[in-house]
Amino acid sequence: MKLNISLLLVPAVPSIVLARVVPRGDEAANDTPAAKQLANVFAAQKCWTQSPYGCSKNRWCWQRCQGNGQWCWLAHKGGTGDWTSCTTAEDCIPGVGDSDCAKGDCKACGCSC
Repeated sequence: MKLNISLLLVPAVPSIVLARVVPRGDEAANDTPAAKQLANVFAAQKCWTQSPYGCSKNRWCWQRCQGNGQWCWLAHKGGTGDWTSCTTAEDCIPGVGDSDCAKGDCKACGCSC
């Protein structure tokens, strides 16, 4: 009777492959540098604490709306109208005109980071 050694090695191969793919012990699959970098792409943007209001590079007004750095885009008619445009930060001074933090059912409305 001949013993085929290749048949004995076949069951060992998947365990070697899986050992390299599946994390060992308490390691989490998202602890790899690539996974952390990908997670940062989708992370919320940082809050802003440098100035209380401003004009974005795309010329839209924004202002801080809470003490923790959260901010909002400004809209006319007390926050329910058209977005407030600007050429300088002075165009966005809070309390001047009819602009306020945007209100309504939109992703850009309200106060956040």
